[in-house]
Amino acid sequence: MGFADIRLQAEPVSWTRYFAQNIRIPSSTNAGQSFNVYFTPPSSPNAPVYVFHHGAGSSGLSFSLVAQHLSTHLSAGIISYDVRHHGLTTINEDAEWDLSLSTLANDQVDVIQGVARHANWSTRDGGWPDLILVGHRSTTHNPINVVWVARSPHTSPLNLFSREFYVFV
Repeated sequence: MGFADIRLQAEPVSWTRYFAQNIRIPSSTNAGQSFNVYFTPPSSPNAPVYVFHHGAGSSGLSFSLVAQHLSTHLSAGIISYDVRHHGLTTINEDAEWDLSLSTLANDQVDVIQGVARHANWSTRDGGWPDLILVGHRSTTHNPINVVWVARSPHTSPLNLFSREFYVFV
């Protein structure tokens, strides 16, 4: 069997094998942009939600296996999304490319707030779940910037991190 024969046998694996939902979250700053988000709600009331930010050239699906493990074995929730200019996230094609840390941090805050609205976390017993922010490769600094953005006067009315938060890079 040659290499070409093996390649023909490979089939894409659906996101549904790893995540419960695939949702779209609009950008708060750009009407032409929406984020493609893979979301699995926590299955236990005290379980945390892991928020994954992939590296350059990847997508939210990069965390599929770890997401499946965390949700299955720890009852954890998962947010994993396609960063701007990656995967199925839509952008305003006329806009200048901006992948600065502040822009990526604001995008991640948009995603977290959008998922919180989608999941009705504001009405959840006990409030928002604990969030664990995880960055990979070129985005290891992003979780720290997200904390800074979330605690700024511009987002404090929503008190993004009203409970515990953790940062892993």
